Amino acid sequence: MEKHIHRWLEDIPVEKGIVVALSGGPDSVAVLCLLASYRKKQSFPLVAAILHHGLRENADKDVEFCRALTQRLEVPLYEKWEDVPTRAREWGMSFEMAGRKARHLFFQDVLTETNLHFLATGHHRQDQAETILLRILRGTGVDGLVGMEQKDGSILRPLLPYTKKEIIEYLENVGQTYCFDETNQETDYGRNRVRLELLPVLEQFNPNILGALETLSANAKDASVLLWDDARSYLEEYSDNSSEILLPHTFLEESPAFRRNILRACMVKLKGDAEGLSRKQIEEVDRLIHQGSGREKKLHDLYIAKTQKGILLKIDTPFLLGSLPIQPTNATFGRWTIRIEKAQNVSEDRNDPYVFYLPEEWAEETIIRARRQGDWIQPFGMNGTKSIAHLMKDEKIRVDLRDQWPLLAMNDEVFWVMGIKKSERTRDLDSKSYFRIEMKEDTDARV
Repeated sequence: MEKHIHRWLEDIPVEKGIVVALSGGPDSVAVLCLLASYRKKQSFPLVAAILHHGLRENADKDVEFCRALTQRLEVPLYEKWEDVPTRAREWGMSFEMAGRKARHLFFQDVLTETNLHFLATGHHRQDQAETILLRILRGTGVDGLVGMEQKDGSILRPLLPYTKKEIIEYLENVGQTYCFDETNQETDYGRNRVRLELLPVLEQFNPNILGALETLSANAKDASVLLWDDARSYLEEYSDNSSEILLPHTFLEESPAFRRNILRACMVKLKGDAEGLSRKQIEEVDRLIHQGSGREKKLHDLYIAKTQKGILLKIDTPFLLGSLPIQPTNATFGRWTIRIEKAQNVSEDRNDPYVFYLPEEWAEETIIRARRQGDWIQPFGMNGTKSIAHLMKDEKIRVDLRDQWPLLAMNDEVFWVMGIKKSERTRDLDSKSYFRIEMKEDTDARV
């Protein structure tokens, strides 16, 4: 084992430094010993980190063991005590999940503090099998069947190809002791039940169940690569920024399986990960986009809508919009920049849809704000009135921007839907002085 892992480490830029996630158990102790022995061949920064969970009676002894071990190996040790039961209540999750989150946060803090690059964990073949089985039991998709990688970015899992038995044999051969975590034998935790109850039963059906699950993972990885290649090619054509994606209506003509794959890829791209995305949610989005324009949904901090120009997916960034009084200023209103200045006369640019001249005597009762229920306008050139909601729909203003679009209004009468429509009632207003209002849009939002 040691020889093979040292050979694997030759392709890892260990000079960037490694933090070992240490617990005192055989797996993490083996990782630390293997890296410490490799350090004799090639010098590199190596530290260990242990989190005391505040759950087990023997945890104090485990920490003392790790202190002695790291001192003997001349490896700096970072320690932290965490009240996981309290954290579980605060975070609204199980002890198991809270412990995992607390460890993750702690190890990230150590990586930042030490300015080291890699985190080495003690995951092995049984852990790989347990992970895949747990995902199957939760109803995972193709991506979830892809197991852990021995090197995954800055995460190193040197023991992933090896069984627990091989790890114990290595420790016995080098004369290294380790701690025993009694909670690993408790079936209150899901992973423990898979390890202690499900895997032994599956081994009765297939003694090589670990190899079978690894083959399943490898096949799933091939399928996942093909699916993501299809999605990537599609998204390159219809996505030109990182915050929103507009799919064409022809997307609805694609097969259901293809649509689900693309929708999932869109959401993962915008979210940054697939955490929490389920098939049921993807199917809900697929049903929504088959309905009429104007349908919308918020999911995982994303905004999804069926618009007249296509299917919009974007990061949901709420705007805290108030009102803007009419006085000289340069201000930002959502995605618009608005400039207000005094003017003695109306210039030729009065016909510019982005410029409005408001009589000074109207200014006190007039504000710039977003739309409200009951807003109306007498559109330029019309005798009748029209609700702002209908006007925005007719003008094809994107549904996610309608509640953020700046309006020049007095009470519920709108004089100007900025950049879109002016009121007939303001056609030939005469005044001794005006406020000239000009707005600029950051991007063309009417899609």
